[in-house]
Amino acid sequence: MDKKISLLFLLLVFSVCNLSAQTDGPYVWRTSGSTVKWQYTLYDSLSRPVSIGLWNNTSSLSTHYSSSYNSNAYPNLSGQTYEELSTTFYDNYNWRSNYGNPLSATRSTTYDTYLITPSNTTFPYPQDATTQSTLLKAGVTGGRTKVLNTSTYLYTVRF
Repeated sequence: MDKKISLLFLLLVFSVCNLSAQTDGPYVWRTSGSTVKWQYTLYDSLSRPVSIGLWNNTSSLSTHYSSSYNSNAYPNLSGQTYEELSTTFYDNYNWRSNYGNPLSATRSTTYDTYLITPSNTTFPYPQDATTQSTLLKAGVTGGRTKVLNTSTYLYTVRF
């Protein structure tokens, strides 16, 4: 499939209560009754994966394939029922304010004493690892992952 296709048709079952899932083919699962869940991946304008989750949608594989083939904006989840499982943040730390600032925007200096003193003349020539950079274009700055069967998310931040 083309890299730009933003809907990944992967096999996925997230049903702890109903272990008798029935398959309708290799890409869609029905768990309880007629609930159909597709795994989706949303990409940003630089084709980086931003969000992965489960989308409740009864359309066929061929419908999804034709709708997503030439689109970086498929699926449009507004007004849809979906469950976001993970999010990746890039370029800056502004994302923290959207989630109630779950993590600090500055790195912890607690273990800095374990680092080797920076030196350009003494082997192994360690460099300063304590400077926090704001030159982050294209870099991952954090993430959020859902704890399954809860409404809790775990956050990570990278400096």
